[in-house]
Amino acid sequence: MPARAGPLPGPGLKSELPDATCPAETAEFRGSARRWRLLALYALVVLVAVAAALIPAQPAAAQWPRSCIELNDIVETHLGYYDNVGIYQRAYNTDAEDACRSDHREDVRGVFSWAFDIAPGTVRQPAPWPATCVDLNDIVEGHLGNTNNVGIYQRAFGEGPAAEAACRSDHRDDVRLLFGWAFGIQPPDEWIDVAAGDSHTCAIRANGLVGCWGGNWDGQATPPLGAFASISAGGDSTCGLRPEGELECWGWFGGAPEGKFSSVSVGEFHACAVRADGTAACWGAGDDGRAEPPPGQFTVVSAGSGHSCGLHPDGTAACWGNDFHGETQPPSGAFTSIDAGTLVTCGLRSDGTVDCWGSRFRGPSGTFASVSAGFWHACGVRIDGTLACWGLNDDGRATPPPGAFRSVSAGEQHSCGVRRNGAVVCWGGNGRGQSAPWPSQFASVSAGHQHSCGIRTDAAVACWGENGSGQAAPPPGAFASTSAGFWHTCGVRPNGAIACWGLNDQGQAAPPSGVFTSVSAGQYHTCAVRQSGTVACWGYGGEGQTAPPAGVFASVSAGARHTCGVRASGEVACWGANDAGQTAPPSGPFLAIAAGDSHSCGIRQDGGLACWGANTEGQATPPPGTFISIEAGDFDTCALRADGSPACWGHKSYFGRYPSSDTFVSLSVGSSHLCGVRSDGNPYCLGSGHSGVNAPANPNPPGRYRY
Repeated sequence: MPARAGPLPGPGLKSELPDATCPAETAEFRGSARRWRLLALYALVVLVAVAAALIPAQPAAAQWPRSCIELNDIVETHLGYYDNVGIYQRAYNTDAEDACRSDHREDVRGVFSWAFDIAPGTVRQPAPWPATCVDLNDIVEGHLGNTNNVGIYQRAFGEGPAAEAACRSDHRDDVRLLFGWAFGIQPPDEWIDVAAGDSHTCAIRANGLVGCWGGNWDGQATPPLGAFASISAGGDSTCGLRPEGELECWGWFGGAPEGKFSSVSVGEFHACAVRADGTAACWGAGDDGRAEPPPGQFTVVSAGSGHSCGLHPDGTAACWGNDFHGETQPPSGAFTSIDAGTLVTCGLRSDGTVDCWGSRFRGPSGTFASVSAGFWHACGVRIDGTLACWGLNDDGRATPPPGAFRSVSAGEQHSCGVRRNGAVVCWGGNGRGQSAPWPSQFASVSAGHQHSCGIRTDAAVACWGENGSGQAAPPPGAFASTSAGFWHTCGVRPNGAIACWGLNDQGQAAPPSGVFTSVSAGQYHTCAVRQSGTVACWGYGGEGQTAPPAGVFASVSAGARHTCGVRASGEVACWGANDAGQTAPPSGPFLAIAAGDSHSCGIRQDGGLACWGANTEGQATPPPGTFISIEAGDFDTCALRADGSPACWGHKSYFGRYPSSDTFVSLSVGSSHLCGVRSDGNPYCLGSGHSGVNAPANPNPPGRYRY
């Protein structure tokens, strides 16, 4: 069933330290923002490390930071960026602290603000940099003075993999992503380039992964998996160049020519690229000659609306195709770059000046680092990083924001740029969401019946898909976890309160008051674990699914007509419908549990899997191996291994049908689809795309969506 197994404390912790000291049980562990700031700051700072090549400096000692510059130096040392250690002190002297704080985004500064209000002279004991979850837990618990919690996992599970697995299960998905470096999860990289098309936009991160948003009727905003070296967005198509030189395109004209290439450009209805041997190749609609490049060598080509242009090795320009306004008649002289738009072409001279030809307008004065031509407008990045746009501006496409930028791309009715801090900004028309890049990465996602919901790294919830009962219309505010059910959704706030939205005909969206650690939404009922460890259920209970047994539980999972939970002792208890044996679990300790439609699965203490109940589609026949999380849907089950690789079995057997080399932070299985969060924070959905369940609309979260 679309119910999440949820973040799961490891069995044994509560029996050792029942309520007073166990981090998985206390309000401090689940709700204290200060506690998690310490955990979150290291991975977050990675996003804002300054990219500069300066004088080498000796690594700073690992100590608890008392200022922004100390924090920067510790993290840069750990990452091995020794040139950046002491960068603020060398550049700004007495103003170093102010410069460091100004360089970091407001949301990041807020997360580690505690590092700036420590009394001067406070002594912090040096600590080794943590490499595992248990190391991280022990360092932080020691720093906070919770000495009873230092070594708690090792005492409960012994020195080895069981302790590490229990520690990881204890930490919420959103928290795990924030300090994912401790689990071998790479934090999200900043954006390095952006490409604006007609009604969609795509951008590429430093790790090469692509995210797209806006119109997606031809799949132009559905990028393939894997890394790209560069991308280009045109009319209803997008193309990317793989690091090895192969081309891959998606959208209206789909395929690309074979071979190795050095660059690619997508126009309105065609695309052009430079082969490894320097010759140009074009494809798509080309009855006016736009897709028929001349012979000879090229260093770069650019596809516009009805024409194309390229630069020869000597820097001279050549253009072909429609010539309504002189757009294929370049001036003499050499250029360092060229970009073809609609009825206009612009080029950058070696002295940094811009020269445009074709429809109505010319380039502005001044020197530029790059230029991009769009639909009756163009934009350029000046040498100082500020933007200038000119031409048609009826929708604001030629009114760029202030600030310093790395790059700019002019689309049809909008423009986008990448700021020097790696943020993407768009302006102009936004009828298809093309000017509204997804604001952040995701920490976790939950797949329901015909909708999905995810928690962004800013703790807000975003939902997409079927919304007939309001199940995809979350309330504002922060959430620690969320669970998408059949026609309703519930989430746990940072203070432990539960909020639900959507269908409530059986009371399934009317949670009780109190403080909770996790929640699981089933078909027409919901269950949650209170801070005390007892389980509360509400909604339809005609088959006993809302009548939990007494006792302390570590986690709970609501299925279609039954519910299962892991007790503090590790034993599994199930209640509700048992027509297929779904509430008859095997004996032995478990780390996690997932209740589906008429089957259940769990992770044993050694990481192995066990399933019981209906097995009509193979959903209760798990593969061998060691796993750290598990999710059950109607007729499918999926689990994650310790390295983040997925395994699914049952009706669709998602990753057998759609192989993926990606690693994941979390997975969730719905009625007919699967959604997960990749290790880079991007969402990934597979399965039925009805009701937009796999493709969030306006804007699309960047990631892979298959129909």
